[in-house]
Amino acid sequence: MFHLSRLGLSQLTQNFTSPLLCSTSNSFRQIIPKASFIGLHTQYSTLSEPIDHKDASATSSNILENTIKSTTDLTPLKLSNELYASFRIHNRPYLVTLGDKVILPFKLKQADVGDTLKLTDVTKIGSRNYTFVDNPIDPKLYSLKAIVIEKTKGNFM
Repeated sequence: MFHLSRLGLSQLTQNFTSPLLCSTSNSFRQIIPKASFIGLHTQYSTLSEPIDHKDASATSSNILENTIKSTTDLTPLKLSNELYASFRIHNRPYLVTLGDKVILPFKLKQADVGDTLKLTDVTKIGSRNYTFVDNPIDPKLYSLKAIVIEKTKGNFM
């Protein structure tokens, strides 16, 4: 048995460079990016050749995607008192809140009792009304740490 204790999810920082924030509440509040309107440019040609509209739609979708990624507002999560995080260790997902204990079904050979682990493979951070999802979330936006409190001496079954 391997316990991680004292999981702490500190406040989110001011760098907002990751994608979408979506709602999980019943009232469905959606966060609108700061740039709520994006003008799409029409392509004109002086030649008699037809314009390839597949390229134009791909370009406009790239513009929209980049704008959403660069303007995501994480203020509702920063103001929330009750945050949760979903992270992975050895590609196994775990959902935690502040103070949770995690029992891993395997041993981390490089970790000893009392070691502080910085968990960087976080895929979701959320509160009661909002969820921030990315795969993985940029570690500059959060701080998630765990302390090893116990290691099993016997074999796992």
